[in-house]
Amino acid sequence: MTEMANIIVGKLWLYRLISHAYNHAWPKSKVGPVEAVLQEGTGWRQSMAALLELVDMCRAHKILLVVFFERMDQNHDNLLLEDVVRHAEGVPAHDMASWFEGFDESLLENSKIDRHPNAEGHRVMAEHMANDIVRCLVMTSPTAILASHK
Repeated sequence: MTEMANIIVGKLWLYRLISHAYNHAWPKSKVGPVEAVLQEGTGWRQSMAALLELVDMCRAHKILLVVFFERMDQNHDNLLLEDVVRHAEGVPAHDMASWFEGFDESLLENSKIDRHPNAEGHRVMAEHMANDIVRCLVMTSPTAILASHK
């Protein structure tokens, strides 16, 4: 009976919304950093392996790679960012947190429950990404940039 009730309740949109908000939007009081738990997970290990593979492929084909670490809050040390930088093996890795300083985060996110960037958040990201990519291109191959504009 309990299993049947869980299935029925699980299909209710209000229940699903509250459950999602509880599990993802409200901070939990856990001992130790959440990042440490994530780094031990299969998904994180697979992501880092994929990043290493991408770095190797780009180097083998002489393709410029720039890595961007998406976050809007820089109020704490971020173990995941450190892991990304380490696995990027010298490839430029940019932390996006400073790009959002002075902004009201609520105006850049879809909602309190869906904290992904909205259109304005993506505009801020795109502007900074373009500037960072151009800077990396100029540092790695200034003659190629000049030749392409003739």
